[in-house]
Order: sequence, then C-alpha cells, then structure tokens
Amino acid sequence: MFSEKNDLICPAFVEARSVLQNPARKASANYGKYAKLEDITALVNPILAQHGLTFTQTVKCTSTYMRVRTTLIHKSGQIMFTDSPPMQFGPKPTPQSVGGLNTYAKRYGLLAMLGIEQDLDDDGQTAMEAYIDGDEEEEAPKSKAKAKSKAPTKAAKLEIKAEPEPPKAPEQKTIDALAKQIAAGKYTFVGSIELLQSKGLVATPEQIKILDDAVPAAGEAA
Repeated sequence: MFSEKNDLICPAFVEARSVLQNPARKASANYGKYAKLEDITALVNPILAQHGLTFTQTVKCTSTYMRVRTTLIHKSGQIMFTDSPPMQFGPKPTPQSVGGLNTYAKRYGLLAMLGIEQDLDDDGQTAMEAYIDGDEEEEAPKSKAKAKSKAPTKAAKLEIKAEPEPPKAPEQKTIDALAKQIAAGKYTFVGSIELLQSKGLVATPEQIKILDDAVPAAGEAA
C-alpha cells in the first residue's frame, strides 16, 4: 500500500532495489540455513539511506496471533507499507516464544517489502510437509498416538519344544513272556510287535530276534 502521493518514493525505491542483494545465510536451524534479522538490516540500511529511504516495523497483537507492519519511508514523507500474515501463538505462549515469533515476522516482513530472499527455493516442499504434518505443538498428542499404534506388537513368547524322546524298549521279562506266548501259538510275531507298539514300546533288534526265534517251525505242534 502507498501513501496518497508516491511520485518520489517509487523512483527512489526502484533505484535502491537495483543494488539490493539477497543476504547471506549464515545462521542454521532445523530446516536449513537462514539470514538473521540483524544481518539483513545491516545489509539494507546503508543502501536505503543512500536513496533517502528507511523503514519501521510495528507489531499488532491479539490473544492468539501477532501481525507485523513494515513501512518504507521516503525523506519526503511518502510511504509504502505491507502487513505480514497473522502469526499464530502456540497453545502456551511464553515471553521467549512471543519474542521469537516477533523476530521471525519482522524478518520475513522486511524481506517481502524489499523483494529480497534469504531462503533457497524448494518449490514449496517445506510448506507442503508442514501442511501434511500439521503444527508441531498442536499435533504432538496425535503424533504420540500414531507412534503408539505403529509400535511393534509384543513378540509372542518363544516356545522351544524339546525333541521327542526315543521310544522305550520293553523290559526283558516282557520279551521273554511274549516269546513263550509265541512259542505256544497264542501270539504271532506280528501281533507281538503291534502289542508292544500300542504300549509305546519298540523292541530292540536283539529283542526282535528273540521273538522271531520263538516262532514255531512249520509243522511243529503248539
């Protein structure tokens, strides 16, 4: 916005703008490097003064946001100004957080007024990520809930199963009793083996030989 008369401020600003340069990004933050407000003012003040210009910045606050007005002033009294978008306070503002937001708004307001840049052009990537992720303070509870839902489920208790014990061999007296039954014709060799297996017993090769030898020869009477 301009004052009613702007025939002097406009050409002066055009001349100043022709020599203004982007400030060096010497400070670092989580999102990358940036230029501090004091570095920006140190860069632009001498150039503006050479063309009869200076600037002021005023802050308007409500209970939930602040807005900064940057006003470019010509020595003739003509002015041009721009307002920053509303800068929202966090849910629990402190003097430190309000002061930081004030500096942030002033820095970007001055840059916007003078048409210079302090950030690399990322084609809106940072803004898009902020839009997707939401406000850090407001979304913190949701983020925790989301993280909780994504936490790996408790692993099932590992059960180590012991290898099954080898089947037991029958006692020798059992084999001897069966051998007598086979010899008497009351049990067959196969029937004896099946009987042992039904009891969970498996005869050893030596015991099998005893049972097999007890089978009556062909033609022998029981």
